[in-house]
Amino acid sequence: MTIVLEGNAYIFSIANLDVTSFLNEVKANYSTHLDHNIIVDFQEENIDFDVLELFSDLAAQHIAMRKSFVFVVKDVDYNEAPDHLNIAPTLQEAFDIIQMEDIERDLGF
Repeated sequence: MTIVLEGNAYIFSIANLDVTSFLNEVKANYSTHLDHNIIVDFQEENIDFDVLELFSDLAAQHIAMRKSFVFVVKDVDYNEAPDHLNIAPTLQEAFDIIQMEDIERDLGF
C-alpha cells in the first residue's frame, strides 16, 4: 500500500495487496490522516460495489468529521453505485468532488 499527500487529500493506493489486507492497512493508518480528505485509489483494480461496501463504515465516520472520502474506480456502472459512497472514475474527478464538498461545507450545507 502507498499513501501520498496530494493537495488537501491523502491518496491510499492498494499496490500489491489483496483487498482484505488493504482494508486492514487503511484502518491501521486511518487515525493519522483524520485531518485531511481521503481518496482510496482502485483505478488499477477490478473492484465491485461489494468491495467498496467494506469501507463504508470508515467512509461514514470520515464524512461525519466533515471531511471527504472518495473512491476512484474505473469501469463500473455509476448509476448502480450506492448513494452513500462517493465514487469517481479518475483522480482528477475525485479532487473535483472534494472541492465541491469543501464549498458545500463552507456554505453550511
